[in-house]
Amino acid sequence: MRRSVLGILAPLAFTPAGTALLLNTLDALPCDIWDNIARWWPALLTLLGQGGTREEPQGLAAPSLPRRRA
Repeated sequence: MRRSVLGILAPLAFTPAGTALLLNTLDALPCDIWDNIARWWPALLTLLGQGGTREEPQGLAAPSLPRRRA
């Protein structure tokens, strides 16, 4: 289910973003998108990272060690 939702949401997100960047490059937009991206990149990066899965990390992540009892 999750893969099909991402298959729909990715084009819906990238198409307007690409259109806005193209219009900005052609000077068809009144604002400068690059200034906004430069100013808000930490917030954009955080928001993009919020869509991750809640599964355990796989791959290069180190295994968790058992906790000591105090």
